[in-house]
Amino acid sequence: MTNWLGDTMIALPALRALRERFPGGHLAVQIRANLAEILSGIPWIDEVLPLTIRSGTPGIADRVRVAGELRRKRFGLAVVFPNSFDSALLPFLAGIPERLGYARDGRGPLLTVPVPATPEIRSMHQVRSYHALLRPLGIGGEPGPVELEVPESAAERAGALLAELPGEGPVIALAAGSAYGRAREWPEEHFAALARILAERHGARFVLVGAPREVEQCRKVVALAGGLPRGSAILITAGRTSPADLAALLARCDAFFGNDSGAMHVAAAVGIPTLAIFGSTNPVHTHPLGPRAEIFVSDRECSPCMARTCRFGHYGCLTDFTPEMVAARLESMGVFDGAGGAGASA
Repeated sequence: MTNWLGDTMIALPALRALRERFPGGHLAVQIRANLAEILSGIPWIDEVLPLTIRSGTPGIADRVRVAGELRRKRFGLAVVFPNSFDSALLPFLAGIPERLGYARDGRGPLLTVPVPATPEIRSMHQVRSYHALLRPLGIGGEPGPVELEVPESAAERAGALLAELPGEGPVIALAAGSAYGRAREWPEEHFAALARILAERHGARFVLVGAPREVEQCRKVVALAGGLPRGSAILITAGRTSPADLAALLARCDAFFGNDSGAMHVAAAVGIPTLAIFGSTNPVHTHPLGPRAEIFVSDRECSPCMARTCRFGHYGCLTDFTPEMVAARLESMGVFDGAGGAGASA
């Protein structure tokens, strides 16, 4: 499976297509250990294999160990979704007889079915390129929906976490951080202003989601937001949730707004109204997929530049969209039409 949270969500339709193609087969998913639990709530996956490979010399022993474990399971087919050389190496070392993947990064000889990564493939949304990889298996048509079932264990933890958020208003998840860089991040002062607007208009409450490295950004948002009206509150959950916990937490929120991030894809996958802002990155390849997902994307000539920092210094592809514009868009999506506070009722 893919190595990042967002990519894992995008690959789910292809994984489901594999299940439907081989209904009587044993479907096992090898995935990074920190992401393993997020797939444990999916009933049509037979087995989740947590993968841990250390860096440097110890990683050699890890690869030998993992390859041996795969060999003993006697798999007949390996579908390699990531494009790295290393991801194709493990099924090769394990001697899995059929190995399907895109012929990239010099790994063609490791695959028995190397699929050309044509310009057409590279220009697709990733959900379609993952699905297109399966054509040699007789899988055609269009990808199915991106849907994620939440593990029961994570749902219990999410409920306990949301119990810390006082009030009864609608709960909005905000993701102020991003792993890619500043050119992907709406300013913290804008998130704070948005929180004030939605608190005043709708009595909204907020959970700030993210990774441990994004805790300081969340604290800055809270400080800039200042005192919110009675009944509104902000809870920082960044650094306190596993990927599975994040999915369960988002499933209990009334909406999500944030940067282009893994949390954005999880929010769309659990089916809540999802609004995201794209700065330097290209939404053609990675926009969120879901029946209630929408995006902001700049029409500036320099966007998308795919850079981590703005070479002009203005970050206009992000700041052109004001907190008032975001609030109005969430309202137009029906987020506050009868919202009773997902966290309070969970």
